[in-house]
Amino acid sequence: GGGGEGGISKGKKSHNGRLWDYVFDVEMDDGLPRKLPYDEGENPYIAADRFLLEYDLTSRFREELVTFILNNTSSGKANKSALMDLPITGGGFDPLTGGVTGSTNTPISSLAPSFPPPPPPPPVLLLLRH
Repeated sequence: GGGGEGGISKGKKSHNGRLWDYVFDVEMDDGLPRKLPYDEGENPYIAADRFLLEYDLTSRFREELVTFILNNTSSGKANKSALMDLPITGGGFDPLTGGVTGSTNTPISSLAPSFPPPPPPPPVLLLLRH
């Protein structure tokens, strides 16, 4: 036989001996590389607290970590409205990106070039201590 490890889904990243849906790079002013692991559907506050504990960091970075997770994961994008629950956004204005969601008069296809854009660089969170 020899079936091997066929069950690992694509895109899983290894950190501390287990697989995660996301492992983000976090840079701080000391230049040491840090990894922020996160599983799809996980509470971002739990992921942030785990990161802070692992690297012995102050909890004042917590909100920044949570916001970063929400902005860079599909579960965050899906749950953004539920988590924020802001009634002021009447009619599709996205307070996080400043963009307008929903239909505009210009079809997107007419703006987009015919070749696919290059993939965006992986997101890196920069935390500054001062």
